[in-house]
Amino acid sequence: MNKHKLIGTTEYVRLPGIGKAKYLSAKIDTGADSSSIWASDIKQEENTLYYKLFAPGSAYYSGKLHKTDRFKITSVKSSFGHEEIRYKVRLRIEIGEIIYTSWFTLADRSRNYYPILIGKNFLKNRFVVDVSRNYLQSTDTGIKRVLVITAQPKKMSEFLQKAKKRNNLQVAYETVNFKDILFDINGYATKVANTADGCRDVSDYSLAYIKSHWNYPEQASTLAEYLLYKSKPFFDQELRNYTSRSKLSEYMKLATHGIDIPRSFAGYPQLLKKQMGKITGVIGFPMVFKAAEADRGRDNYFVEDEATLNKLIDEVPEKSIYIIQAFVPNDGFYRINVFGKDAKMAVFRSKCEHEDPLKQHLSKPSGGSNAKIIPIEDLVPEIMQLAVRASIYMKREIAGVDVIQDKSTGKCYILEVNSSPQLRSGAYIEEKATEFARFIDKELKR
Repeated sequence: MNKHKLIGTTEYVRLPGIGKAKYLSAKIDTGADSSSIWASDIKQEENTLYYKLFAPGSAYYSGKLHKTDRFKITSVKSSFGHEEIRYKVRLRIEIGEIIYTSWFTLADRSRNYYPILIGKNFLKNRFVVDVSRNYLQSTDTGIKRVLVITAQPKKMSEFLQKAKKRNNLQVAYETVNFKDILFDINGYATKVANTADGCRDVSDYSLAYIKSHWNYPEQASTLAEYLLYKSKPFFDQELRNYTSRSKLSEYMKLATHGIDIPRSFAGYPQLLKKQMGKITGVIGFPMVFKAAEADRGRDNYFVEDEATLNKLIDEVPEKSIYIIQAFVPNDGFYRINVFGKDAKMAVFRSKCEHEDPLKQHLSKPSGGSNAKIIPIEDLVPEIMQLAVRASIYMKREIAGVDVIQDKSTGKCYILEVNSSPQLRSGAYIEEKATEFARFIDKELKR
Protein backbone atom coordinates (compact mmCIF):
# COMPACT_ATOMS: atom_id res chain seq x y z
CA MET A 1 0.00 0.00 0.00
CA ASN A 2 1.33 3.43 -0.94
CA LYS A 3 1.76 5.46 2.25
CA HIS A 4 2.20 8.73 0.35
CA LYS A 5 -0.74 11.09 0.02
CA LEU A 6 -1.70 12.62 -3.31
CA ILE A 7 -1.32 16.39 -3.54
CA GLY A 8 -2.15 18.90 -6.28
CA THR A 9 0.01 21.68 -7.72
CA THR A 10 -1.83 24.20 -5.54
CA GLU A 11 -3.49 23.63 -2.18
CA TYR A 12 -5.33 25.55 0.50
CA VAL A 13 -3.27 25.45 3.69
CA ARG A 14 -3.54 26.88 7.18
CA LEU A 15 -0.97 28.18 9.65
CA PRO A 16 -2.39 27.18 13.06
CA GLY A 17 -2.48 30.16 15.40
CA ILE A 18 -0.95 32.54 12.87
CA GLY A 19 -2.41 35.15 10.55
CA LYS A 20 -5.80 36.68 9.96
CA ALA A 21 -7.17 34.27 7.39
CA LYS A 22 -7.99 30.65 8.06
CA TYR A 23 -6.91 29.30 4.68
CA LEU A 24 -4.53 30.58 2.04
CA SER A 25 -3.24 29.27 -1.25
CA ALA A 26 0.15 27.57 -1.51
CA LYS A 27 2.12 26.57 -4.58
CA ILE A 28 3.47 23.01 -4.69
CA ASP A 29 6.79 23.16 -6.56
CA THR A 30 8.85 20.03 -7.19
CA GLY A 31 11.48 22.20 -8.86
CA ALA A 32 12.32 23.94 -5.58
CA ASP A 33 14.32 22.24 -2.85
CA SER A 34 13.18 24.38 0.06
CA SER A 35 9.80 25.70 1.14
CA SER A 36 9.39 29.44 1.59
CA ILE A 37 6.91 31.92 3.03
CA TRP A 38 6.38 35.64 2.54
CA ALA A 39 7.90 37.59 5.43
CA SER A 40 8.97 41.15 6.18
CA ASP A 41 10.88 43.21 8.78
CA ILE A 42 13.38 40.39 9.19
CA LYS A 43 16.11 41.26 11.67
CA GLN A 44 18.66 39.32 13.68
CA GLU A 45 19.79 40.63 17.04
CA GLU A 46 22.49 38.45 18.61
CA ASN A 47 20.93 34.97 18.86
CA THR A 48 17.33 36.02 18.27
CA LEU A 49 15.57 36.37 14.92
CA TYR A 50 12.65 38.77 14.60
CA TYR A 51 10.23 38.71 11.67
CA LYS A 52 6.66 39.41 10.56
CA LEU A 53 4.75 36.99 8.38
CA PHE A 54 3.53 38.52 5.12
CA ALA A 55 3.62 42.32 4.73
CA PRO A 56 1.42 45.35 4.09
CA GLY A 57 -0.34 44.65 0.82
CA SER A 58 -1.39 41.16 1.97
CA ALA A 59 -4.72 40.36 3.62
CA TYR A 60 -2.86 37.86 5.79
CA TYR A 61 -0.60 40.48 7.33
CA SER A 62 -1.34 41.15 10.99
CA GLY A 63 1.75 43.18 11.91
CA LYS A 64 2.54 40.72 14.70
CA LEU A 65 6.25 40.46 15.46
CA HIS A 66 7.46 36.88 15.83
CA LYS A 67 10.75 35.92 17.43
CA THR A 68 12.73 32.72 17.69
CA ASP A 69 16.16 31.54 18.74
CA ARG A 70 15.78 28.44 16.57
CA PHE A 71 16.67 29.44 13.04
CA LYS A 72 19.08 28.69 10.22
CA ILE A 73 21.06 31.00 7.96
CA THR A 74 21.61 30.22 4.31
CA SER A 75 22.68 32.11 1.19
CA VAL A 76 21.12 32.17 -2.25
CA LYS A 77 22.15 33.72 -5.53
CA SER A 78 19.84 36.26 -7.12
CA SER A 79 19.11 36.33 -10.85
CA PHE A 80 21.92 38.89 -11.13
CA GLY A 81 24.41 36.55 -9.46
CA HIS A 82 24.48 38.44 -6.15
CA GLU A 83 24.59 36.41 -2.98
CA GLU A 84 21.87 37.14 -0.45
CA ILE A 85 21.45 35.97 3.15
CA ARG A 86 18.21 34.17 3.94
CA TYR A 87 16.80 32.87 7.19
CA LYS A 88 14.88 29.66 7.82
CA VAL A 89 12.44 29.08 10.68
CA ARG A 90 10.32 26.16 11.84
CA LEU A 91 6.59 26.61 11.22
CA ARG A 92 3.49 24.49 11.67
CA ILE A 93 1.38 24.10 8.56
CA GLU A 94 -1.88 22.27 8.10
CA ILE A 95 -2.46 20.47 4.79
CA GLY A 96 -5.65 18.45 4.58
CA GLU A 97 -6.36 17.12 8.04
CA ILE A 98 -2.74 16.84 9.21
CA ILE A 99 -0.47 19.46 10.80
CA TYR A 100 3.20 19.23 9.82
CA THR A 101 6.24 21.06 11.17
CA SER A 102 8.96 22.02 8.74
CA TRP A 103 11.62 24.58 7.84
CA PHE A 104 10.52 27.57 5.76
CA THR A 105 12.75 30.20 4.18
CA LEU A 106 11.64 33.74 4.98
CA ALA A 107 11.49 35.66 1.69
CA ASP A 108 9.90 38.64 -0.02
CA ARG A 109 7.17 37.00 -2.08
CA SER A 110 5.23 40.22 -2.67
CA ARG A 111 5.37 39.78 -6.43
CA ASN A 112 4.82 36.03 -6.42
CA TYR A 113 1.43 34.56 -7.26
CA TYR A 114 1.34 32.54 -4.04
CA PRO A 115 2.52 33.70 -0.58
CA ILE A 116 3.67 30.18 0.35
CA LEU A 117 5.73 27.73 -1.67
CA ILE A 118 6.06 24.05 -0.71
CA GLY A 119 9.29 22.48 -1.97
CA LYS A 120 10.39 18.89 -2.49
CA ASN A 121 12.23 18.62 0.85
CA PHE A 122 8.84 18.98 2.53
CA LEU A 123 7.11 16.66 0.06
CA LYS A 124 9.65 13.84 0.37
CA ASN A 125 8.22 10.68 1.97
CA ARG A 126 4.90 12.48 2.48
CA PHE A 127 3.27 13.31 -0.83
CA VAL A 128 3.11 12.38 -4.48
CA VAL A 129 2.27 15.34 -6.72
CA ASP A 130 -0.38 15.04 -9.42
CA VAL A 131 0.68 17.87 -11.73
CA SER A 132 -2.62 17.76 -13.61
CA ARG A 133 -4.79 18.60 -10.61
CA ASN A 134 -5.23 21.18 -7.83
CA TYR A 135 -6.58 21.22 -4.26
CA LEU A 136 -6.53 17.46 -3.73
CA GLN A 137 -5.79 17.85 -0.01
CA SER A 138 -8.05 20.84 0.51
CA THR A 139 -11.33 20.67 2.36
CA ASP A 140 -12.86 22.87 -0.35
CA THR A 141 -13.86 20.04 -2.69
CA GLY A 142 -17.29 21.32 -3.73
CA ILE A 143 -18.39 23.41 -6.69
CA LYS A 144 -15.79 25.90 -7.93
CA ARG A 145 -17.23 29.37 -8.39
CA VAL A 146 -15.60 31.34 -11.22
CA LEU A 147 -16.29 35.06 -11.61
CA VAL A 148 -16.02 36.71 -15.02
CA ILE A 149 -16.02 40.53 -15.01
CA THR A 150 -16.98 41.69 -18.49
CA ALA A 151 -18.61 44.51 -20.43
CA GLN A 152 -21.18 42.07 -21.88
CA PRO A 153 -22.22 39.63 -19.17
CA LYS A 154 -25.27 38.28 -21.02
CA LYS A 155 -23.32 37.28 -24.12
CA MET A 156 -20.51 35.92 -21.97
CA SER A 157 -22.97 33.82 -19.98
CA GLU A 158 -24.09 32.09 -23.15
CA PHE A 159 -20.51 31.15 -23.95
CA LEU A 160 -19.82 30.00 -20.39
CA GLN A 161 -22.78 27.62 -20.49
CA LYS A 162 -21.09 25.88 -23.40
CA ALA A 163 -17.80 25.81 -21.50
CA LYS A 164 -19.47 24.42 -18.38
CA LYS A 165 -20.63 21.33 -20.29
CA ARG A 166 -16.99 20.64 -21.13
CA ASN A 167 -15.57 21.20 -17.65
CA ASN A 168 -14.37 18.06 -15.89
CA LEU A 169 -14.78 19.79 -12.51
CA GLN A 170 -18.00 21.08 -11.01
CA VAL A 171 -17.90 24.74 -12.02
CA ALA A 172 -20.44 27.49 -11.44
CA TYR A 173 -19.79 30.54 -13.60
CA GLU A 174 -20.93 34.00 -12.53
CA THR A 175 -20.75 37.04 -14.79
CA VAL A 176 -20.88 40.68 -13.76
CA ASN A 177 -20.62 43.98 -15.57
CA PHE A 178 -17.89 46.39 -14.51
CA LYS A 179 -20.65 48.89 -13.74
CA ASP A 180 -21.99 46.60 -10.98
CA ILE A 181 -18.72 46.40 -9.04
CA LEU A 182 -18.69 48.46 -5.82
CA PHE A 183 -15.37 49.33 -4.19
CA ASP A 184 -15.52 49.80 -0.41
CA ILE A 185 -12.06 51.11 0.51
CA ASN A 186 -11.54 50.78 4.23
CA GLY A 187 -7.93 49.92 5.08
CA TYR A 188 -7.32 46.25 5.80
CA ALA A 189 -11.12 45.73 5.85
CA THR A 190 -11.41 46.83 2.20
CA LYS A 191 -13.94 44.89 0.15
CA VAL A 192 -14.86 44.74 -3.52
CA ALA A 193 -18.47 43.65 -3.94
CA ASN A 194 -20.27 42.03 -6.84
CA THR A 195 -23.62 43.75 -6.37
CA ALA A 196 -25.20 41.48 -9.00
CA ASP A 197 -24.57 38.50 -6.70
CA GLY A 198 -25.83 39.72 -3.35
CA CYS A 199 -22.77 41.94 -2.77
CA ARG A 200 -20.54 38.86 -2.60
CA ASP A 201 -16.88 39.76 -2.16
CA VAL A 202 -15.02 39.11 -5.42
CA SER A 203 -12.32 37.34 -3.39
CA ASP A 204 -14.88 34.70 -2.33
CA TYR A 205 -14.80 33.12 -5.78
CA SER A 206 -12.34 30.34 -6.59
CA LEU A 207 -11.05 32.21 -9.62
CA ALA A 208 -11.63 35.55 -11.34
CA TYR A 209 -11.30 36.44 -15.02
CA ILE A 210 -11.09 40.19 -15.64
CA LYS A 211 -12.18 40.37 -19.27
CA SER A 212 -12.24 43.36 -21.64
CA HIS A 213 -9.92 45.21 -19.28
CA TRP A 214 -8.48 47.37 -22.05
CA ASN A 215 -11.66 49.47 -21.98
CA TYR A 216 -11.83 49.58 -18.17
CA PRO A 217 -8.22 50.08 -17.06
CA GLU A 218 -8.90 51.66 -13.67
CA GLN A 219 -11.52 49.18 -12.51
CA ALA A 220 -9.49 46.27 -13.87
CA SER A 221 -6.20 47.32 -12.28
CA THR A 222 -7.93 48.04 -8.98
CA LEU A 223 -9.58 44.62 -9.04
CA ALA A 224 -6.18 43.05 -9.72
CA GLU A 225 -4.58 44.94 -6.83
CA TYR A 226 -7.34 43.74 -4.52
CA LEU A 227 -7.10 40.11 -5.63
CA LEU A 228 -3.33 40.24 -5.17
CA TYR A 229 -3.95 41.56 -1.66
CA LYS A 230 -6.23 38.59 -1.03
CA SER A 231 -3.80 36.15 -2.74
CA LYS A 232 -6.60 35.01 -5.00
CA PRO A 233 -5.93 33.65 -8.52
CA PHE A 234 -7.04 35.79 -11.46
CA PHE A 235 -6.18 36.59 -15.02
CA ASP A 236 -4.99 38.42 -17.01
CA GLN A 237 -1.73 38.69 -15.10
CA GLU A 238 -0.80 41.66 -17.26
CA LEU A 239 -2.80 43.68 -14.74
CA ARG A 240 -0.20 43.06 -12.02
CA ASN A 241 1.90 45.82 -13.56
CA TYR A 242 -0.01 49.01 -14.11
CA THR A 243 0.27 52.76 -13.75
CA SER A 244 -2.39 54.27 -11.52
CA ARG A 245 -4.53 56.69 -13.50
CA SER A 246 -6.92 57.90 -10.84
CA LYS A 247 -7.68 57.99 -7.14
CA LEU A 248 -9.51 54.65 -7.37
CA SER A 249 -6.46 52.46 -7.99
CA GLU A 250 -4.31 54.78 -5.87
CA TYR A 251 -6.63 54.45 -2.88
CA MET A 252 -6.73 50.66 -3.25
CA LYS A 253 -2.93 50.46 -3.31
CA LEU A 254 -2.58 52.73 -0.27
CA ALA A 255 -5.37 51.18 1.81
CA THR A 256 -4.20 47.61 1.33
CA HIS A 257 -0.70 48.68 2.38
CA GLY A 258 -1.93 50.10 5.66
CA ILE A 259 -2.01 53.78 4.66
CA ASP A 260 -4.96 55.66 6.15
CA ILE A 261 -7.31 57.35 3.70
CA PRO A 262 -10.82 58.61 4.49
CA ARG A 263 -13.45 55.84 4.20
CA SER A 264 -14.46 55.70 0.54
CA PHE A 265 -16.94 53.96 -1.75
CA ALA A 266 -16.35 53.99 -5.50
CA GLY A 267 -18.20 52.91 -8.62
CA TYR A 268 -20.30 54.24 -11.45
CA PRO A 269 -22.72 57.01 -10.38
CA GLN A 270 -25.93 55.02 -10.79
CA LEU A 271 -24.51 52.12 -8.78
CA LEU A 272 -23.63 54.54 -6.00
CA LYS A 273 -27.21 55.81 -6.14
CA LYS A 274 -28.58 52.25 -5.83
CA GLN A 275 -26.29 51.61 -2.86
CA MET A 276 -26.92 55.01 -1.29
CA GLY A 277 -28.72 53.66 1.79
CA LYS A 278 -25.76 51.47 2.67
CA ILE A 279 -23.16 54.13 1.87
CA THR A 280 -24.79 56.99 3.74
CA GLY A 281 -25.41 54.66 6.67
CA VAL A 282 -21.66 54.06 6.91
CA ILE A 283 -20.27 57.48 6.02
CA GLY A 284 -23.08 59.86 6.96
CA PHE A 285 -23.28 63.56 6.10
CA PRO A 286 -21.47 65.76 5.34
CA MET A 287 -19.47 63.86 2.74
CA VAL A 288 -17.33 64.47 -0.34
CA PHE A 289 -18.49 63.39 -3.79
CA LYS A 290 -15.78 63.52 -6.45
CA ALA A 291 -14.68 62.01 -9.72
CA ALA A 292 -11.91 59.43 -9.40
CA GLU A 293 -9.96 61.59 -11.84
CA ALA A 294 -10.85 64.86 -10.07
CA ASP A 295 -8.02 67.37 -10.16
CA ARG A 296 -7.54 70.88 -8.75
CA GLY A 297 -11.07 71.09 -7.37
CA ARG A 298 -12.88 70.11 -10.54
CA ASP A 299 -15.67 67.52 -10.19
CA ASN A 300 -15.21 67.64 -6.43
CA TYR A 301 -18.17 68.53 -4.19
CA PHE A 302 -19.04 69.00 -0.51
CA VAL A 303 -22.43 67.37 0.13
CA GLU A 304 -24.59 67.91 3.20
CA ASP A 305 -27.77 66.03 2.35
CA GLU A 306 -29.18 63.18 0.27
CA ALA A 307 -31.17 65.41 -2.08
CA THR A 308 -28.01 67.25 -3.16
CA LEU A 309 -26.16 63.96 -3.62
CA ASN A 310 -28.95 62.57 -5.80
CA LYS A 311 -28.96 65.72 -7.92
CA LEU A 312 -25.18 65.58 -8.45
CA ILE A 313 -25.26 61.88 -9.33
CA ASP A 314 -27.89 62.51 -12.00
CA GLU A 315 -25.84 65.35 -13.49
CA VAL A 316 -22.36 63.76 -13.71
CA PRO A 317 -21.21 61.55 -16.64
CA GLU A 318 -22.68 58.09 -16.14
CA LYS A 319 -19.59 56.32 -17.50
CA SER A 320 -17.12 58.00 -15.17
CA ILE A 321 -16.01 56.48 -11.86
CA TYR A 322 -17.01 58.52 -8.81
CA ILE A 323 -16.05 58.33 -5.17
CA ILE A 324 -18.18 59.03 -2.10
CA GLN A 325 -15.80 59.79 0.74
CA ALA A 326 -16.14 60.58 4.43
CA PHE A 327 -15.51 64.25 5.14
CA VAL A 328 -12.65 64.88 7.57
CA PRO A 329 -13.13 68.08 9.61
CA ASN A 330 -9.94 70.09 9.25
CA ASP A 331 -8.23 73.47 9.32
CA GLY A 332 -6.55 72.91 5.95
CA PHE A 333 -4.12 70.39 4.47
CA TYR A 334 -0.40 69.76 4.08
CA ARG A 335 1.40 69.32 0.78
CA ILE A 336 4.57 67.31 1.45
CA ASN A 337 7.15 67.25 -1.34
CA VAL A 338 8.94 63.91 -1.29
CA PHE A 339 12.19 63.37 -3.18
CA GLY A 340 13.42 59.80 -3.17
CA LYS A 341 12.50 58.53 0.27
CA ASP A 342 12.81 61.84 2.07
CA ALA A 343 10.28 64.55 2.86
CA LYS A 344 12.07 67.76 1.91
CA MET A 345 9.39 70.44 1.85
CA ALA A 346 6.08 71.06 3.57
CA VAL A 347 3.48 73.66 2.73
CA PHE A 348 0.29 74.13 4.74
CA ARG A 349 -2.81 75.50 3.05
CA SER A 350 -5.29 76.88 5.57
CA LYS A 351 -9.06 76.84 5.19
CA CYS A 352 -10.48 79.51 2.93
CA GLU A 353 -13.97 80.76 2.20
CA HIS A 354 -15.95 79.90 -0.93
CA GLU A 355 -19.10 81.45 -2.32
CA ASP A 356 -20.16 78.05 -3.66
CA PRO A 357 -21.33 75.83 -0.74
CA LEU A 358 -20.39 72.76 -2.80
CA LYS A 359 -16.74 73.86 -2.73
CA GLN A 360 -16.38 74.86 0.92
CA HIS A 361 -14.17 71.82 1.69
CA LEU A 362 -11.44 72.90 -0.75
CA SER A 363 -8.38 74.78 0.47
CA LYS A 364 -6.47 75.50 -2.69
CA PRO A 365 -7.32 78.88 -4.24
CA SER A 366 -5.39 79.98 -7.30
CA GLY A 367 -2.30 82.01 -6.50
CA GLY A 368 -1.57 80.17 -3.27
CA SER A 369 -2.68 83.05 -1.05
CA ASN A 370 -3.28 80.66 1.86
CA ALA A 371 -0.01 78.73 1.48
CA LYS A 372 2.58 78.82 4.24
CA ILE A 373 5.87 76.95 4.14
CA ILE A 374 6.59 74.82 7.21
CA PRO A 375 10.22 74.09 8.16
CA ILE A 376 10.60 70.36 7.68
CA GLU A 377 12.07 69.98 11.15
CA ASP A 378 8.87 71.48 12.60
CA LEU A 379 6.61 69.04 10.79
CA VAL A 380 4.82 66.49 12.95
CA PRO A 381 6.74 63.20 12.46
CA GLU A 382 3.52 61.26 11.86
CA ILE A 383 2.63 63.47 8.90
CA MET A 384 6.11 63.25 7.40
CA GLN A 385 6.33 59.46 7.81
CA LEU A 386 2.85 58.93 6.38
CA ALA A 387 3.72 60.98 3.28
CA VAL A 388 6.98 59.11 2.70
CA ARG A 389 5.35 55.69 3.13
CA ALA A 390 2.58 56.63 0.72
CA SER A 391 5.04 57.76 -1.97
CA ILE A 392 7.08 54.56 -1.52
CA TYR A 393 4.07 52.29 -1.94
CA MET A 394 3.01 54.23 -5.03
CA LYS A 395 6.61 53.96 -6.34
CA ARG A 396 6.72 57.71 -6.95
CA GLU A 397 10.21 59.04 -6.24
CA ILE A 398 9.14 62.64 -6.87
CA ALA A 399 5.72 63.27 -5.39
CA GLY A 400 3.51 65.88 -3.80
CA VAL A 401 1.60 64.14 -1.02
CA ASP A 402 -1.55 65.77 0.34
CA VAL A 403 -2.17 65.00 4.01
CA ILE A 404 -5.18 66.10 6.04
CA GLN A 405 -5.49 65.98 9.83
CA ASP A 406 -8.79 65.52 11.63
CA LYS A 407 -9.02 68.50 13.96
CA SER A 408 -11.24 66.54 16.35
CA THR A 409 -9.18 63.35 16.71
CA GLY A 410 -5.75 64.40 15.41
CA LYS A 411 -5.67 61.41 13.03
CA CYS A 412 -3.95 61.96 9.68
CA TYR A 413 -5.14 60.76 6.28
CA ILE A 414 -3.72 60.75 2.78
CA LEU A 415 -5.85 62.59 0.22
CA GLU A 416 -3.61 62.09 -2.79
CA VAL A 417 -0.10 61.17 -3.91
CA ASN A 418 0.47 63.49 -6.85
CA SER A 419 2.86 62.20 -9.50
CA SER A 420 2.87 65.71 -10.99
CA PRO A 421 3.49 67.79 -7.86
CA GLN A 422 3.44 71.31 -9.35
CA LEU A 423 7.20 71.82 -9.22
CA ARG A 424 7.20 74.74 -11.67
CA SER A 425 3.93 76.27 -10.52
CA GLY A 426 2.08 77.13 -7.35
CA ALA A 427 3.77 78.52 -4.25
CA TYR A 428 7.47 78.50 -3.29
CA ILE A 429 8.88 77.61 -6.71
CA GLU A 430 12.42 78.67 -5.76
CA GLU A 431 12.45 76.37 -2.74
CA LYS A 432 11.14 73.47 -4.82
CA ALA A 433 13.84 74.09 -7.44
CA THR A 434 16.50 73.96 -4.72
CA GLU A 435 15.28 70.65 -3.31
CA PHE A 436 14.84 69.18 -6.79
CA ALA A 437 18.42 70.12 -7.70
CA ARG A 438 19.76 68.55 -4.51
CA PHE A 439 17.88 65.34 -5.25
CA ILE A 440 19.21 65.17 -8.82
CA ASP A 441 22.77 65.79 -7.60
CA LYS A 442 22.40 63.01 -5.06
CA GLU A 443 21.09 60.56 -7.63
CA LEU A 444 23.84 61.36 -10.12
CA LYS A 445 26.48 60.64 -7.47
CA ARG A 446 25.19 57.13 -6.84
